[in-house]
Amino acid sequence: VFCYGESMLKKKTDSYLRANSGFTYDGKEYCYREDIINILCIGVDREESMMFDYGDGRSLGQADAIFLVSIDLSYDAIRVIAVPRDTMVWMKVYDNNGNYLCAAPGQITLQYAYADGGPMSCYLMTRQVADLLQGIPIQGCVAVNLSCISAINDVVGGVEVMLAEDYTAFNPKFKDGATIRLQGEETRDFIQKRDVNEQGSAYARIDREKQYLKAFIEQAKFAVKRNPMLPFSLLSQLQENMTMNIGQEEIFFLIQKALSCSYSEEEI
Repeated sequence: VFCYGESMLKKKTDSYLRANSGFTYDGKEYCYREDIINILCIGVDREESMMFDYGDGRSLGQADAIFLVSIDLSYDAIRVIAVPRDTMVWMKVYDNNGNYLCAAPGQITLQYAYADGGPMSCYLMTRQVADLLQGIPIQGCVAVNLSCISAINDVVGGVEVMLAEDYTAFNPKFKDGATIRLQGEETRDFIQKRDVNEQGSAYARIDREKQYLKAFIEQAKFAVKRNPMLPFSLLSQLQENMTMNIGQEEIFFLIQKALSCSYSEEEI
């Protein structure tokens, strides 16, 4: 199973490299390394099951959080690129029946909504991020809705963070300097809430998400080493609230590699 997952991801990498083997920057040509696996992780601001379709043209959710996670197989390192939700792109717009309508300028967060809220939305987001990053190969995509946040946090035993600022507007416990082990809905308060009336609040929120990611990865490594089947039981629990194009064999391979990888907040 371990080798099968590796071979499947290698095939995906090879297909991307054949389509776009590299790029030119400052007069020099660069080739993409074949030993890096990139997975796009999307947080969708949607409450309902990802399987539920309004059917009346209402929003299917936006890509509120966009992170490209890179697993470096040769150097045993995890690196993350956070893409601000307000990054301007040329969106591809589709109607409710999946018919292409036009290209229009807009924030990348909206690209997810202008499709099916599922596989097509993930595909379009993947292509947008790849184009932003000089055609970088992206081998997989995972999108989760808001209901997954607490479940993912709690299954590893909660995540401890120290607050660098006062966020009591989001939660009375979030006082400047306090150390809190986030549980349940507190997790969503910490990583998702922001003052929408404050310009640039989405960028400031990324700092909290970086802090949380570092602490979560450390806690998740500990939890998975104690219970190797934990990720699969979680996936079963969340299947109606997520969309992904990564198979179980590939997941098994990625988990094994991630457990041996180093990671620091500076790698975001």
